Amino acid sequence: MARADSNRSLSVAESSTLLRQARAGSNAAIGELFELCGEKLLALIRIRLGTTLRREVDSQDILQQTFLKAFQKIDQFAGAD
Repeated sequence: MARADSNRSLSVAESSTLLRQARAGSNAAIGELFELCGEKLLALIRIRLGTTLRREVDSQDILQQTFLKAFQKIDQFAGAD
């Protein structure tokens, strides 16, 4: 799979396809979802942490833990939102 452009938005069909593939255990789909969503999620994490906590907590660690939990429970995602 080609490297994903983190600045582009996914269509509903593309999202559904990647989620279906990730549920089936496709490492390529999981990687692409990470590439597509990682930068935006990291920015959100940094905003939510604020300046003080950012000095004490590694945003990248939180991002990694977030994706790990999301992919561990991907079979429970209904896809409504």
